[in-house]
Amino acid sequence: MAELTEQFVGAKPQALLADAGYFSTEPMEALEKNGWNLMVNPDAARKRSQAPANAARSGIAERMRKRIRDVVD
Repeated sequence: MAELTEQFVGAKPQALLADAGYFSTEPMEALEKNGWNLMVNPDAARKRSQAPANAARSGIAERMRKRIRDVVD
């Protein structure tokens, strides 16, 4: 979907935003490696201060949490 957006618009968007339902470690890592600025919440928790017990603990999940905190705070 990200690549199609770039093709349709003719340029890479400044950022890609998506909700927690779209978070998946491998595709997020691949997009990030290709220079995409991602903001995808890895947690479906209601409160951003509380990650669910089964929350993703990968490096990209932690980067997404930090990126979102930096923008919101």
